[in-house]
Amino acid sequence: MFDQRPDERGAAFGSLTNLLLFMIRPEADAARRIAHITEGVRKKHALTARPYPAERLHITLSHIGDFPALPYNTLDAAIAAASTLVMPSFTVAFNVVSSFNGSDRHPLVLRGDDGVAGVLKLQGILGSAMQRVGLVGARHHFTPHVTLLRDARSIDEERIEEVIWTVREFVLVQSLLGLSRYVPLARWTLGG
Repeated sequence: MFDQRPDERGAAFGSLTNLLLFMIRPEADAARRIAHITEGVRKKHALTARPYPAERLHITLSHIGDFPALPYNTLDAAIAAASTLVMPSFTVAFNVVSSFNGSDRHPLVLRGDDGVAGVLKLQGILGSAMQRVGLVGARHHFTPHVTLLRDARSIDEERIEEVIWTVREFVLVQSLLGLSRYVPLARWTLGG
């Protein structure tokens, strides 16, 4: 099930924090479209922050926790929860770009209307499975989004041409803070 056997990254990287996340990654064509849209929005609104690279684009389904070292008991529980899911693949569509406010570095994000229903369903099913194995489950307020960059300036909501892809899998990753790197630990294929 592991893409690679994780090591004790807390010890290997000093005070680095390990985040465990379930996420959906965009297909390659969708990631290219997202990059193109991001550049257009940056130019239009004179944003100066650099866009996230394609390998960091994702939709977070669940943030399991932050840890000084990788906790194998939590990792095993997360894998057990995700392994119980049965859900068909689905199409996701994002048609809005906007900033989330609340900090001095405003996240510029893609959001969707009805096109994110499948993400909401998967997040709910995954949250229930996590609760059954003793992990914190789904958040009460969840806005499916893809973060594009973080900038000092914010923008109001704008409609864009839809970015669409078929979600065929979700991934459990270890995010290494300070290295801006995601380490895939396990993945699950959606049926249908």
